[in-house]
Amino acid sequence: MEFGTYAKLHRDAVAFAPDFDRADERMFAASLNSFRELSRRHESKRNENGTLLKIEAGFLEKMTPNAFADFSDGVHFIGMHQALMATIADLCLYLFTQSALFPNIGNANVEDSPRYAGKDVPGLYLLRMTIGGGVVDPTVDHARVPKDADRHIAAVYMAILMSRFVWFHELAHCTNGHVLFLQHRQIAMSIKEVAEPLDLVGFKKDTTRADKDHALRHMLELDADASALLHMIRVHLEGHENIPGLLAYDDATLFDMALLGAFLMTWLFEEYQRFMDSQHGLRHPDPAIRLRHLAQNIVAHMPELQQAVARVSGMIDRLSDQLPGLNRMTDGPPSSLSTDPLALAARLAPFRFT
Repeated sequence: MEFGTYAKLHRDAVAFAPDFDRADERMFAASLNSFRELSRRHESKRNENGTLLKIEAGFLEKMTPNAFADFSDGVHFIGMHQALMATIADLCLYLFTQSALFPNIGNANVEDSPRYAGKDVPGLYLLRMTIGGGVVDPTVDHARVPKDADRHIAAVYMAILMSRFVWFHELAHCTNGHVLFLQHRQIAMSIKEVAEPLDLVGFKKDTTRADKDHALRHMLELDADASALLHMIRVHLEGHENIPGLLAYDDATLFDMALLGAFLMTWLFEEYQRFMDSQHGLRHPDPAIRLRHLAQNIVAHMPELQQAVARVSGMIDRLSDQLPGLNRMTDGPPSSLSTDPLALAARLAPFRFT
């Protein structure tokens, strides 16, 4: 089954096939084409049950910021809503208006470093205006875009990197056996990064099971986070980068962009959940927990990135004064989440693709 057919039959949606030759679709096309090529390296894997990993990926024409992983008819389907990519791009453009971030790129001194206007996080402002039929204030819109041309270009490349973290996060839900495990346990038929109100109805009947299911889902999210970030870094270290423009940046800058994008993406998903008026914490651990887990895991696997993690953590501290809601990721000691990686690995072993 092709992605377009899956989208119509299982998501009641239309697949969006971006055209690289159209300027307004080029970023979408580059992100998707890059992931499709990189994901082919996993398609020879099998799990203990002998299932061969087959992947179909694409965008959906949907105005909600979401992503998902599913398994149907012998194929793992990975999808991202158009709106999610748009909100990522809006955030990245705003980041490069901050002169203290990536001062080595372009002429950072011309940037005004504005505090983000309004109560919404970047992207959601535009989305809320679009859905509500409102009009975007040109002065506010202009302030969210970097003045320096090189920084504007860098923002687009960072958006592609940030979306790559989402693609790899969904890929990890497939390769690490999460989707098949949840289907086998009849907990969920697919994994959506942002729960919609209808997804929450069944959890109120049995609070004990609901609590266990929530804790399990949190562990799976942390597992997918860790795999996605490692995969992102290894693409560059192992020479598999297929976006030529990214190769123009030195390693330190590229790693900082990748780390910052991944760290902020874990926060954005919580903000999207608030936007959807659903229960917070159903699908994801607290952003502070995810930040700490990602930082600790990448340093444990790649100690050479310890300085990069420290630099990016400093960036997030500075941004917490500029971005509404980011302080939830940085203020106070994060609560703990009880995890047992060995126990989780044992439960997932029959479903994991190797």
